[in-house]
Amino acid sequence: MKAIVFTEKGKADIWNDLEPPKIEEPNEILVSSVFTGISTGTERWQLTAGPYSPGFPMIPGYQCVGKIEQVGAGAKELAVGDYVMSDYSRPPANYITKGLKYLDWIWGHQEIHVTNLKRAIKLPPDEDPEQYALLPVASIGFHASCRGRITPGERVLVFGLGIIGQFCAQSARAMGAKVFGCDLDEWRLKMAKQYSCDEVLGPEKEALIEDIKRYSPFDVAIETTAVEGMINSCLDAIRHRGRVVMVAGRFIMTYDNLKAQVQEAQIIHTTHFERQDALEVMRLCGAGKMQIKPLITHRLKLRNAPDFYRWILKSQEKLLGAVIDWRSE
Repeated sequence: MKAIVFTEKGKADIWNDLEPPKIEEPNEILVSSVFTGISTGTERWQLTAGPYSPGFPMIPGYQCVGKIEQVGAGAKELAVGDYVMSDYSRPPANYITKGLKYLDWIWGHQEIHVTNLKRAIKLPPDEDPEQYALLPVASIGFHASCRGRITPGERVLVFGLGIIGQFCAQSARAMGAKVFGCDLDEWRLKMAKQYSCDEVLGPEKEALIEDIKRYSPFDVAIETTAVEGMINSCLDAIRHRGRVVMVAGRFIMTYDNLKAQVQEAQIIHTTHFERQDALEVMRLCGAGKMQIKPLITHRLKLRNAPDFYRWILKSQEKLLGAVIDWRSE
């Protein structure tokens, strides 16, 4: 089978000599990829040997929409021909001999997936499955807002309006909060104003700082940028005993402990998502309270993926969600 492989720092390739994984447990299904979503932040970190990188070579990704080709004996709820979203697969059968590094939640961008029923969600048969290739990143944003314990009427400030920040904002707004988003990119602000936030702040840095002061205090600040020291800006923005939700990946995080102590701030960490998060995001999308498809800004064939990864190392211009189409590859 084919797969996208990060072969070394800064280099992506397509390998076509990998052995597909096989069903080993009764509660597993075998799926052929139709769309896979690129988590542009996480995968950029992996490509540059940052957070979440197990080493090279590796198969990145954790967002797959596929068609079921085979079901295990215990998979009673799904049938051959169903479309599912999954965020996990077994690695290729020959991953050790190929030198691939193993991290058990990775193996998204590969042609064949074997996944556990607990990590598979059946998709509505009458909807375009493409948007669900970004259901995991949308669910990560929803999970972050849940971790922030956002309640109706609260004021939330989202730092950074990339794809995760957009979904954090949409989720917080769906929970009844008034959501402000800030970024230094004018195009992201426009997208956020249209789809994700009640108000946007930026892009000029000095004006942004003043706007945050003017609209403060916020009940919750959600930080998605991974910029060093940004947590101090979060602490400045929240009310006494407010919450800061740290979403962006990083190895080391530093902040002014005295400032946090005076604020009696709650600093909350968040990670991936749970099955119930994804089901709730699907419900909110069906109710028109969240939107995934408008945030897909890049659609590409598998053969174009290496060029796309080279591009995102240099530019993030007008980039939010990216989806790879595996059909006819």
